[in-house]
Amino acid sequence: MMRFVSKCSIRKSLLCPSKVTCKLKGTWINLPPAAASGEMMLTQNGLMHLFDEIRYEVHGKEIDKVKNVGVVTTIKGFCSFTPSDITRMQPAGWKHINDNQTSRDLMDTTEFVALSACMGFFERFRRVLINCTQSLVLIRSSRDIEAIELIQPDESMKTEVNTPANVDLLKHTTVKITKIKWIVKYFEPNVKTELGLMRILDGKRWLPLEYQHWVIAVYPLVPQTTHHTWSVRTFSNVEKPRYLLIALGKEHSILSQSDFHHCTLCNVKAYLNSDEYPYENYNADFEADKHTSMYNAYTRFQTIYYGRTNPQPLLDRVHYKNLGPIIVIDCSKQNDTVKSSTVDLRIDFECAKAFPQNTSLYCVIIHDCQMEYNAFSGEVRKL
Repeated sequence: MMRFVSKCSIRKSLLCPSKVTCKLKGTWINLPPAAASGEMMLTQNGLMHLFDEIRYEVHGKEIDKVKNVGVVTTIKGFCSFTPSDITRMQPAGWKHINDNQTSRDLMDTTEFVALSACMGFFERFRRVLINCTQSLVLIRSSRDIEAIELIQPDESMKTEVNTPANVDLLKHTTVKITKIKWIVKYFEPNVKTELGLMRILDGKRWLPLEYQHWVIAVYPLVPQTTHHTWSVRTFSNVEKPRYLLIALGKEHSILSQSDFHHCTLCNVKAYLNSDEYPYENYNADFEADKHTSMYNAYTRFQTIYYGRTNPQPLLDRVHYKNLGPIIVIDCSKQNDTVKSSTVDLRIDFECAKAFPQNTSLYCVIIHDCQMEYNAFSGEVRKL
């Protein structure tokens, strides 16, 4: 576990969370030589697969946490990023969907990771923090097999790379992180702003920490049936789910760890207590290339979540099917006048054929989170 700590004050500096980045440097360990069996490279978003958990704290109190970092950020990135964003995110381990070049020397250079692509707090919190101590906790993954893969050196070759010998090679190949640097952006306020902040500090006011939290729910091995109901979890009324990003994946494969699979999915329904989302059925048929409704819901995510008038989804319709569809369910339009102490989330899946063996369900839930902190006393509390 690695912990990074920094402090900010009114007189010296203010912290802007949306500008925080990490700089990583590392090397390959026990890298097998290139052979006819395949070439080594990092998977899509491979740097994030090197960590099991990322946690952010203010005054020692947990503010935001992301578990299963690689899967969460990959699913969220496929929905949020545009093609131009991928060019900017290449130093963070993201690759264009048609990029199949090997990257043996990737970890021998310095890579930048914007925390706004890793945690909801850094993406959505637009205020500044004053007079506080902040900590970033990174928990290293116990294995790196999820972060690396083998590809065929020549696409025209039909060499089998997913062999027991190659799997054993990957298990003995690791990435050693030699340096992590936390880059925190501060700015100094002018005299007028400083006086206003001093009044807030002297008044012992509670300042809001409002953002949207990302949490992942995993169903490891779904039964081999054509219809399955998943009781995901229960939320409090304050933390109602607003968006669901659902993907289906198989057991680890060194051919394509970061890709998901459609599994002949026909329809998906989410239920928040008795409320149904979406109202209409998708009626998809991936084998017949009929998945327009699901793809349209995917393309609308950038508009409903970011308010973009000209969204540019990362996946086109063909890659959406081949790389595995991510089903986006917008449940932000809720009747908040109805008071309920808890909200139960349940998801129904319907497939044309039975789920393949070793299929797992992933659901990234984006929900509201309301906290506040006292800049005078250093207390942090959850509403």
